[in-house]
Amino acid sequence: MHIESDKKAEFVKELFENKKLFESYVLAVSSESEREEIMQILSKKLIREDLKEDLNFLYMQDFSHFKFSFIVNLLFKELANEWISFAEEQLAYSKRDALEEIQHKEKVNFVFQIVKNYFDVYKRIFVQEIVETFIELVDLAPGPVLQNELIKSVLFSDLLKRQNVSVIYNYHQLYFRVKDAHNHKNIQISKLQVKISDLSTQIVEAQELIKREELSKKMDKYKKELTHLEKLSLAEFDEALKRVRETMIDSLLKLPALNTYFKE
Repeated sequence: MHIESDKKAEFVKELFENKKLFESYVLAVSSESEREEIMQILSKKLIREDLKEDLNFLYMQDFSHFKFSFIVNLLFKELANEWISFAEEQLAYSKRDALEEIQHKEKVNFVFQIVKNYFDVYKRIFVQEIVETFIELVDLAPGPVLQNELIKSVLFSDLLKRQNVSVIYNYHQLYFRVKDAHNHKNIQISKLQVKISDLSTQIVEAQELIKREELSKKMDKYKKELTHLEKLSLAEFDEALKRVRETMIDSLLKLPALNTYFKE
């Protein structure tokens, strides 16, 4: 992108006044599906890495003090970093100048409103990622005897109640639901891996080019299915786990802390 120096200030001013323009140039998104895809990627990054000790059941010590404002704050930083990269690469700004530009109060407020809007629309994606880590925590438990204090605190909290009725009765039931889902997932993965292996052999042995191409297309299809299958949550393999997941998501979405947007 080439913008004349005398028009650069005007362009930047317009960027920070027009959400669609900012999204298109700085964030490189122009559709709902692209926004959702970015939020999916960021939810994994934030919950699995940046905020793992605060919002990831695999690492946290206590879930009673969730601070969802951390998500909003980090989303702001992610968008600010996108601006800095854009300014350096497309506008020939120095990093220092790009940083100073976005520190102006009106620009901070502009970006923060975009972040708040994103979180309002896509917060369920982030909450689901949090709940997935709880299911994974149960999956890693050594046995059906409840020993993990964090799991115990969740089981006896309101997170697993729907209209005052528990969606599971005890840890023993939850543990075996998770293990059954894990086994069911592994069986499906193994079946696909066998199909891919068989096709690989058939491709090597095929004499005709057309036949090899047909088999290769089929194998590519199976590989895509395998990749998709490996990424699926265990909740997709058990109806009771789905209810557990949805109940926890709905409960977390009702927490007052989820709707706190002030930067801390």
